[in-house]
Parts: sequence; C-alpha cells; structure tokens
Amino acid sequence: ADPSKVMKGGSEAASEGTSAATTNFSGAGCGAPAAGEPGSPLVLWCEAKPTKQQEVMDALAANPAMMHRQVIYFQTPARFTRWLFEQPRGEVVPWALLITGWREAKPCAMAIAAARTGDVDQLRPDARRPDLPPIFGEPKERVETAIESMVIVLEKSKEEARVVQWAKDGGNALAKLDIHVAGDTCTAHDAMARLGMAATVKDPASRCDAPSIH
Repeated sequence: ADPSKVMKGGSEAASEGTSAATTNFSGAGCGAPAAGEPGSPLVLWCEAKPTKQQEVMDALAANPAMMHRQVIYFQTPARFTRWLFEQPRGEVVPWALLITGWREAKPCAMAIAAARTGDVDQLRPDARRPDLPPIFGEPKERVETAIESMVIVLEKSKEEARVVQWAKDGGNALAKLDIHVAGDTCTAHDAMARLGMAATVKDPASRCDAPSIH
C-alpha cells in the first residue's frame, strides 16, 4: 500500500465526517475481511499529522506476516475510541496493533483502560461514542479488548526518554498491555520484530546498531 494514499485517505474521510480510512497491503480485491470485523488482523493508526508513515508502512509491508492485514486510520483519539467501543471485549483474542503519535498515546491508552474496566468517567464527553458492549464469556484474568500491542512513533527523538518513562510509570499499567516507543526512523523494523510480527530484515544496512525501541 502507498503510505501517502493511506494518510491522504484518512484526512479526506475525516473532513467528510466518517470515522476512519482503510487500505490493505495487498491491494484491492484480495478477499481480506471487511475493515473492523472482529478477529480480522488489523493495524490501527491514530495520529493527527503523521510524519513517520513512510518508515512504518515500509516496515509493515516488508513483513510477510502482515500481508492482508488492513490499516485503519483515525485522525483523533475520539474516533479511535468510538471504534474500540463497538468491538467485543471480555474473553476475546486481541487482533489489532495500535500505532499512535505521542499526543494521541495517553487518550488512546485511557480508552483501552475504559474498555477493560467499563469506567468511562476519565474519558472526555463524546455524544457520538457508543455504549460499551457487555463482557463476552468469562475472562479468567482480565477483560481483553481488540488491541494486542501499542507502538508510539515519535516525531522528535529528544522526546524519547520522557515517553519511555511515561510508559513505564503508568502507560503500561493503564492500558494493561506492552507499550513500545520508536524514537527514530530506523526503529520501525525493530518495533515490528519486538512485537513478534516482523520477518527477518534482509538488508543488514536497515538494522539499527542500538535500537531505540522500548
């Protein structure tokens, strides 16, 4: 998929009042499940003004395991939250990777926490946000949501220490999942590898000697 088209589509969709734009790495007509269908492997991108989409999309497209995985773009955390609240929760297997910018990270983590606990008091008022669905099944340890992992892509590497500290001090516990931080342009492949989603990088030059992913 062309990263520029993914991001352009999201902006155009947002201006028209829709919740998200979608694309697919393998192109149209691939027979992949409809965007947002529970259980369909997804990449969710929530960021108002993405600046690292080329690096991240290249890393995803280079991974055979990501073929047929659709990308849904949300311009705001509120739109991501509306989507999340429409998904099943409880005794479910998470199926979506969430990529955010730093500004969107905390609101998205709070939305995931709300979907787990049912407590929406900490979220901003949103008349368009649906009610949470009932908990499915009988979760043994915790209520699961659609989100399997979260990656924060930073525009400025100087923010890295502060963002990593936030993830360690509260972000991971808030969302109850691993939050990874990509601090520079060479860490997109490392992020996917850390998540167990990436194939072996064929070009040694694309590897980071000191990965900045946490």
